[in-house]
Amino acid sequence: MMHQTMTDPQTPTTDSLPTRRSLLSHLRKGGDDAGWTTFYDTYWRLIFNVARKRGISEPDAQKADHGFETAWDEEWRATWLATALQRVKSQVHTPPTASAQRLGLRQPAAAWCPQPAAARREPAGWHSQSGSRLPHSIGFALALLAAAAHAGPRTSASYAIATDIADIAGRRTTSANYTNTASAGGITGLSASTDFTAKHGYIAQLTDATGLTLTAVSLNVNETNTLQLAAWQTLDDATFLAVPAASVAWSATGPFTIAASGLGTAGIVYQNTSATAQGIYLGQTGTLGLTVVNTLPDNFGTYAGDGLEDGWQVGYFGLDNSLAAPAADPDGDGQTNLFEFTAGLIPIDPASRFILTIAPVVGVPSQKRLLFSPLVAGRIYSVESRSSLTTGAWAKLIGTTQSDTGSERTVTDLGATGEMKFYRVNVSTP
Repeated sequence: MMHQTMTDPQTPTTDSLPTRRSLLSHLRKGGDDAGWTTFYDTYWRLIFNVARKRGISEPDAQKADHGFETAWDEEWRATWLATALQRVKSQVHTPPTASAQRLGLRQPAAAWCPQPAAARREPAGWHSQSGSRLPHSIGFALALLAAAAHAGPRTSASYAIATDIADIAGRRTTSANYTNTASAGGITGLSASTDFTAKHGYIAQLTDATGLTLTAVSLNVNETNTLQLAAWQTLDDATFLAVPAASVAWSATGPFTIAASGLGTAGIVYQNTSATAQGIYLGQTGTLGLTVVNTLPDNFGTYAGDGLEDGWQVGYFGLDNSLAAPAADPDGDGQTNLFEFTAGLIPIDPASRFILTIAPVVGVPSQKRLLFSPLVAGRIYSVESRSSLTTGAWAKLIGTTQSDTGSERTVTDLGATGEMKFYRVNVSTP
């Protein structure tokens, strides 16, 4: 608690006196004449001098304690101190003291005095017979006449003053008895939990940047599409501060390029491909891993638009190899790359080939068995027939039975009549 010491040249005394607990115990009894007489003899000079030092004339200062020695009824004693303090408060019109100005208080210090007894919050049990409340510490109550209260929590064994309300920017704290205006402007805010309070954006709150973090709305970007990147300084209080993208030195590895604005563009790929974005700001580096997604399977390099998936061609033949052409037969098995890709075969292995065999059904000359392999998942197999090898349209074979054994399928033609009949197996992908 703050005290100011003031003296009156005409009446030498102190402006702050401790209050003995033994004396206060007498004041609980309105009819204890001896106790009240001792109280008056001890404190009337203090009240008088405080009033004089606040600019109150001597006659008015005398009124602050006038009547105590003449009106001895219990109700008067019970409310006398609050009335005296209120008289002092109502008479003060002087400018704020230097200490009040340093505290940022806008009104005269007397305007910050506690309210009369009926409005003050005092410990339970200090009541007179008339119901008026008596102060627990007289020295504290009088000291408030000379020093304004801060807008922060303060406690003692006898009282507690706490900041009651903080507005959205921490600018003002208020209670029933005072208002304290602090920092200016509605530009900041509070966030709190049971363990901490973070004052985001508060003026003069210092933090150190410990790293740089890069972000994007997605870590996957389709080939040829764009993706905006963002950069954030990582602060030592586990928060982040946005960095203008144009202030970052951007670079990338993999099929991805980044403009000065932080806008990235994915390149053309033949399969899903990893890329890494990098940003440097004020000596700190951040990276972000991305995936460029292969959404167009036949658009890569010299293999683009040839009917074969680029990833299949690169996987077996590498980049820009003429042996990967659709009509080529690099393994010499009589089946082209286009057919082997469609049938799910290995184009560089002569033993990997599609085989169709026609066999009779024993004892049933009007039927034929068609056996073909290998069966590959994800392929559709359709048996077709016609009566001439060179002319006529191929038609789906009907009137059949079918069974699979391992990777081989057997289709039985139940109507294999006529002089000639030709068969083929059409292989396709969904």
